[in-house]
Amino acid sequence: MTQSGQELPNNPNAEAGVLSAMLIDKVAVVKATKALSESDFWKKAHKLIFRAIINLWSNDTDIDLITLQDRLKQEGTFDRVGGFEFLMQLQGVVISGSSVDNHIEIVSDLSKRRKLAVLSDNTLHLIHTEKTTADIHQNILETLINITGKSDKNETSSLTKIQQELETNYDNGVELVTTYPTGLDFLDYGVNMSVGHLVILASRPSFGKSALATQIAFNWASLYGLNVMIFSLEMDKEEVAIRIISQCGEINEKDITTHRMNEYALSRFVAMGDTIKECKITVNENSSISLPLIQDGVTRQTVEHEKPDAIIIDYLQLMSGNKRSTNRQEEVSEMSRGLKKLAKSEKMLVLALAQLNRGCESRDNKRPLLSDLRESGGIEQDADTVMFLYRDVMYHKDKANDNDAELLVRKNRHGKIYTSHMTFYPEITRFADKKWYPKED
Repeated sequence: MTQSGQELPNNPNAEAGVLSAMLIDKVAVVKATKALSESDFWKKAHKLIFRAIINLWSNDTDIDLITLQDRLKQEGTFDRVGGFEFLMQLQGVVISGSSVDNHIEIVSDLSKRRKLAVLSDNTLHLIHTEKTTADIHQNILETLINITGKSDKNETSSLTKIQQELETNYDNGVELVTTYPTGLDFLDYGVNMSVGHLVILASRPSFGKSALATQIAFNWASLYGLNVMIFSLEMDKEEVAIRIISQCGEINEKDITTHRMNEYALSRFVAMGDTIKECKITVNENSSISLPLIQDGVTRQTVEHEKPDAIIIDYLQLMSGNKRSTNRQEEVSEMSRGLKKLAKSEKMLVLALAQLNRGCESRDNKRPLLSDLRESGGIEQDADTVMFLYRDVMYHKDKANDNDAELLVRKNRHGKIYTSHMTFYPEITRFADKKWYPKED
């Protein structure tokens, strides 16, 4: 109760929803442990159950009614929470962990409101004491910081301390910045694809950005053992698999889809199966994927299998945005900003494909410029690297070579601005290096 006699805000149903999800979904456990603590629960029984679940999770024990019951008995709190009957009721509150994010948000918000109410009461008490105004003000500020969630991400570090850590890591042979080479010289020449980075690969339709992305994904997995997630909003999972097999097995993609492979191609097709078995690539083909669903997919992959080193999104403007917004540009800006935050918070690389507007087609020189991205929200601002694919044959079919392609790196926060010339093989949708050096712009 507050001093005014009002009950402190709480929602036992939301608390039960969180705990129920934790009993049936490991991902819900991860999310709840990141966002909540025992003190965030209002109901005493819920506090004790949350504590027991966390203890089971910390000891790598499977979480179910039996193990939870046993843990509560060990802690001497089984009868205090209401016994097995209460646990049975709790398990049936939700049937999946799909709503756990909303329930966590409710529990967290009400916990903060209760703490603010207590702060208000304490402040009223303090102003009638002999404490100075400055002391009262300091007390309020410190409490507010604790309530709103002080974290390591909001702390500052001295440059001296950072330098000392870098020097120690360097002396110990530790990689200072984790960078993922692609195995493609035209990319690795000047682009550092590093953990925490958002890299944008953009073009007009049918220029090959999806093909280059799957080629990069396969190289990451096969050459460097990386764990790669592909969120394919345009192609289904079978199409992605066929694309990779065609590219890396050097088999005409049309021959695979029309069952026209000759004996040699079929032998390569079978051999690629053995190679792919060693690759850690997963495909999500949800055509209406949103930023929260991508975050959920990453969390689920981490819990159930292995943390992804990199994710690829094909492509950004097809993602579902905030339904409350009526401005598509604001939605895309929110999504690109969210992807950058995801890259930093999860310590992974995000490669997002993007569609260019028609601006380049109205110019004599149709090579893309950064300005062609501007109608796509804050992509240019949020990205560490922005690069474009260009194939002259798409505009000059009679004059240009069908195999010529260019990679135009037009924003590169940690490297060169340059244009690289490549060879493109349409039958297998594969890019390869030209035998001359890239041109720096």
